[in-house]
Amino acid sequence: MQTILPAVLMTEKHKVRGENADKQYFYYICAMARKSKSGVDPRYLDKERAALMRTIRKSVFFNKKEIAAINEYCKRFGVRSRSALIRQATMEHILKELDASHPTLF
Repeated sequence: MQTILPAVLMTEKHKVRGENADKQYFYYICAMARKSKSGVDPRYLDKERAALMRTIRKSVFFNKKEIAAINEYCKRFGVRSRSALIRQATMEHILKELDASHPTLF
């Protein structure tokens, strides 16, 4: 089934490839329409999203008791992402310590 799209909307269609190009392009246009309704420039949102992207990897080692405690906590409270849990706990502790030890003028 061939879908006919307005000429104005055809300008970005070259970005979509594959057998479901018309369907994918429709979803792309709908997403762009939702972005434009928010009142915020989509380029600004893309820039903010790119700035928050996590690109640096750190490894942490746990002993058997520590990992058992983490697994029990996740099981009991329904945590699905252990990495998010560890990241959040670490950042909360770091920010609390930095806030408590801020420099004073006198």
